Amino acid sequence: AAFFCKLPSDAGEGQAFIGAFFYDVTKDHCNPMLYKGSGGNANRFATEIQCIRNCSLNAVGKTRVSIEC
Repeated sequence: AAFFCKLPSDAGEGQAFIGAFFYDVTKDHCNPMLYKGSGGNANRFATEIQCIRNCSLNAVGKTRVSIEC
């Protein structure tokens, strides 16, 4: 996993409450978190899929796939 996947969850600072995900390296699992809008670290993803693709040891494909509906 990339170095940022090993960073602890960090909500950052600010007044915002933005839904995000962080990777828990001890459990190989992406968990929801609330991001406060500024600061924090690179272990923060907009979606669970982004988190899994970037960090999960069990992810099949770590590249983004475009799907047209």
